[in-house]
Amino acid sequence: MKEQPRYFQKEIQPKKLRKALLGTTVLPLAFFVGSPAVLAQEASHSIGSADSSSGMTIKDQERRPPKDPLTSVEKMAAETQLRLAEMNLYRGRGARVDGAWGPKSKRALKEWEEKHNLPRTGKLTKAKYTAIRKETIRPRGGYSVVVDKSDQTITFKRTLTNRSFYTDHVSTGKKREKMPNGTPTGGFRVGTQIAGWHRSKLEDGVFFLYYPSYFNGGIAIHGALSVPNYPASHGCVRVSFDLGYAQYRLLQKNDRVTVTQ
Repeated sequence: MKEQPRYFQKEIQPKKLRKALLGTTVLPLAFFVGSPAVLAQEASHSIGSADSSSGMTIKDQERRPPKDPLTSVEKMAAETQLRLAEMNLYRGRGARVDGAWGPKSKRALKEWEEKHNLPRTGKLTKAKYTAIRKETIRPRGGYSVVVDKSDQTITFKRTLTNRSFYTDHVSTGKKREKMPNGTPTGGFRVGTQIAGWHRSKLEDGVFFLYYPSYFNGGIAIHGALSVPNYPASHGCVRVSFDLGYAQYRLLQKNDRVTVTQ
């Protein structure tokens, strides 16, 4: 296995909800708290059966999903970070999709503001988020991702030009009887995408996957509480909660997913 970049080697841990005022508009409390959205594809659904160790184990099948780990502000920030990376504005060491609007995020937004003849404030507002999203909503050819099992990384690309614009740490499937080589390799397409928590019933319990994008039967890219530096899932591709939300917003049905050994 190739040596991982240093900034990938720290396990992603759950973070405290941050106070973030993005813009000057006073927003209602519900905007900051948010609420989990779970579609009606429940326990016996054929989708969502690959990952039983996402960190959100719930033995009681009747319990509701956990609270949303991200505020609406953090979601907006995480998605904007990934889209600014696509524009080659959010870049460099330490430029992570983490929902924290720090100096690198502000610098990237200032570049975008300058490009559009706006005051260089670096302050993210809903209007700016909407404009950035429109610019990157669906480029010709769409987006694609490459999951490298040897590096335990995921790379986002523009499909038509094959230009990489963001790489982050993942945890793929561990070897087990039903999946002797871990997460299967090959070329796939994004299929069903589910907003919020998706409830998945497996032989060893009921589990919830965060904003999953399914690409190979019951195997999905999804946000998870635990994303160690090694294969640990039952087949899915685990990413941080922030990137889990951002990839769900960026990718669309039929976008390419390639898993390499």
